[in-house]
Amino acid sequence: MKVGIFTFHCAHNYGAMLQAFALEKTLNKIGCDASVIDYRPAYLTNPYKCRLRKLSSLFAKSWKFFKINLYYYFFPYIRYYRFENFLKKINVEPFSPSVLETLDCAVFGSDQIWNIHITEGDRFWFAEYLPDTVRKISYAASSEIDDVDFSAIADSIIANFDAISVRESNLQRIISEKTNKNISCVLDPTLLADERIWEALDGDKLIKDKYLLLYQVIPDKYASELARKLATENDWKLIEVASYSLPYDENVIQTASPEMFYNLIRHSEFVVTTSFHGTAFSLICEKPFLTVRRMRGRNCRVENLLNDVGLLNRLVCEGEDLPPFDVDFKKVKIRLEERRQESLSFLRNALML
Repeated sequence: MKVGIFTFHCAHNYGAMLQAFALEKTLNKIGCDASVIDYRPAYLTNPYKCRLRKLSSLFAKSWKFFKINLYYYFFPYIRYYRFENFLKKINVEPFSPSVLETLDCAVFGSDQIWNIHITEGDRFWFAEYLPDTVRKISYAASSEIDDVDFSAIADSIIANFDAISVRESNLQRIISEKTNKNISCVLDPTLLADERIWEALDGDKLIKDKYLLLYQVIPDKYASELARKLATENDWKLIEVASYSLPYDENVIQTASPEMFYNLIRHSEFVVTTSFHGTAFSLICEKPFLTVRRMRGRNCRVENLLNDVGLLNRLVCEGEDLPPFDVDFKKVKIRLEERRQESLSFLRNALML
């Protein structure tokens, strides 16, 4: 069966690329001929484009500032190259009418493909432009938009998809209320993938010292303070992976590839994050962690995940007592495997394998 995957694979975001990688590998492992179809709308690619800077910005009065300017001049290009290079690990096919006509099935997801504030209302994500002969499935689709906004687009989703699964229970509820269809709530592809898929990405430990890893998509004052406190108390180096520009610091990594991101979590002593995928990979790598609740934004994705594995107490905010340091990953592994089998069962049934 030829399967085309439609997702945010081209966004230079660790979660976006790693979930696309995981879903493609998983579908091929269960017997599909699967590839990611290279749909690259401008609203996904423009935020990550490298913009040329004036060479004169490199030069400064001292060697110290020249080195810093050199770093700021080149780091966007290094990061861009590393993400595009990682895409070569994913089986990607061109986006064209002739390719679409060869598909037996289209799988939409994961990621926030139904977040109309990201997609600018692009109706492609509602499977409206595919041939009628193609079976249409959503896998772990997400939105993180208000219930009212989502209700306005729910009818389009119901009308076009043959099988629907989502990543959050609130989406499951909204769609279920509008239809008699069975709506499944499934794992993110990163948690669906066989652990050997991730082990194949690993390499030598990048940081030789013991360290705590801080990963934020959007800077959070409490997360930064908490990470510093825990690192100091345990005599660990504090390493931050940043998806945004920060002042130059040798312990802040702004050019990490997706493989490096995985490596840094896998070899850390502890993780502090505000990110869903920072949380997911802490579970995959069985690293003790704390996820800081976002004050300006929804937390439903990470709440659902942590509730599934019995670790909702790892979602913390300022002023609360912290949970015990260690995590019982034996229990977590059992719960994740149960959810994994349920999610694989959805895929097999939806694909009619």
